[in-house]
Amino acid sequence: MMKYLRALLIFILALVLAGFIQQNSQSVILKYFGYNTAALPLSLFMIIAFAVGYLLAILVGFTGTVRGKFKLFQSEKEVKRLKSEATSRTPEEEDRKSLSTQRLSPATDWEDSDPEGDE
Repeated sequence: MMKYLRALLIFILALVLAGFIQQNSQSVILKYFGYNTAALPLSLFMIIAFAVGYLLAILVGFTGTVRGKFKLFQSEKEVKRLKSEATSRTPEEEDRKSLSTQRLSPATDWEDSDPEGDE
């Protein structure tokens, strides 16, 4: 189904393009900073401008994709490094780290200590 829809879309686009070329067949000369082009149909210049714009849009999108993939690669590399670091720790290092991060709550400190020694 999608193959037929795509073929229909291409056919319609070709018809529109053929109509555009037929309607804009007068010859023009473009002048740009002292440079003159040959006398070519206006439709050809417009199609070339469209194609250049299309290619620039693809290029800009491609650079964004490459940048995103590079950041993803860096993140995956960092995850691997952190996983290897986490698995290479000895149990003594883990115990030391867990003891240094534990905190006693004030209520626990109050109940456990008897400043007057009444008991």
